[in-house]
Amino acid sequence: MAGFAYLVCEVHGTARSELAAGYSREAGPHEHAEEVTLDKLAAGDPHLAGATIYSTLEPCSQRRSPHTPCAQRILAAGVPRVVIAWRKPALFVDDCIGYEPLVKVGVTVVDKLAAAAKAVRDLCARHAPSCKEKCIV
Repeated sequence: MAGFAYLVCEVHGTARSELAAGYSREAGPHEHAEEVTLDKLAAGDPHLAGATIYSTLEPCSQRRSPHTPCAQRILAAGVPRVVIAWRKPALFVDDCIGYEPLVKVGVTVVDKLAAAAKAVRDLCARHAPSCKEKCIV
């Protein structure tokens, strides 16, 4: 992993079992955590229809690289529920609207869960141990 990753992501099925996990730049310098994680699952995987994505940040709505924004990837995958620790700060992109298109089509998005803070710290520690100090929740 180059540098550190801001974003860590897991996809859980209906039985809360982990289907896939990943972190930013896990496999390349421009890959986002949701992208890496969803790419580990087969397109049309039936588990995705009942899955929940847990992510440290709001899914991106635009990319500088030619990659598809993560909010669009989540919609294409058919994941009905997304839990994020917090909205994407302007440090990364002005006016990120990754949350809004998901909610608009009926995806349940749980935002800013204080109870998720420990789970997000644990997620960072498990999947991106070198970024422990930088994954602040």
